[in-house]
Amino acid sequence: MAKRETNWLVSAPIVAAAYGFVVWDRLKTDPAAFQGFGFHPEAIEQMPAGLRWHLLGAVAAILLGALQMVRRKGGAAHRVLGAVWAVLMIVMSLAAMIGSPTVGVLQILAVVVILLTARAVWLAHRHDVVGHKHQMQMLFFAALLGVGLFTAVPGRATWKLFFSGSGAGVAAPAAAAP
Repeated sequence: MAKRETNWLVSAPIVAAAYGFVVWDRLKTDPAAFQGFGFHPEAIEQMPAGLRWHLLGAVAAILLGALQMVRRKGGAAHRVLGAVWAVLMIVMSLAAMIGSPTVGVLQILAVVVILLTARAVWLAHRHDVVGHKHQMQMLFFAALLGVGLFTAVPGRATWKLFFSGSGAGVAAPAAAAP
């Protein structure tokens, strides 16, 4: 088995377990946060503008990044789509920093993502295909999917988008009989 396959086989269960623990811990303090799985567009309406731009950039970057993973590499289309993806990553990171009233771990990670995106573009311009490929895959899997997963915990906007919304359209618990 190749080293890369072994890394994913070890990393994926660790990330899943860590995420499960974080969600479990948050749900202990706020059990009403989970109101069932579904898409709650009203959660988007409640987001500040910066967070909406961040979400739009993230969704577009995930879709375009997945497309880039399966397409042929090195052609003109790959370069153009890659440039669009890099811009999306930077816009998403800037929106994360602007949209937050405080500086926390996620805002620091946004700065790191901007720097790593710039490095990935630089590697492509140097024709370092192996380095560029590795950097882009790390950005896609770690920054988009990994960090994105940890933004979907109770109390955060992404959680509300899929698990609680504003409560609209979610069946209310039956009132106790007198």
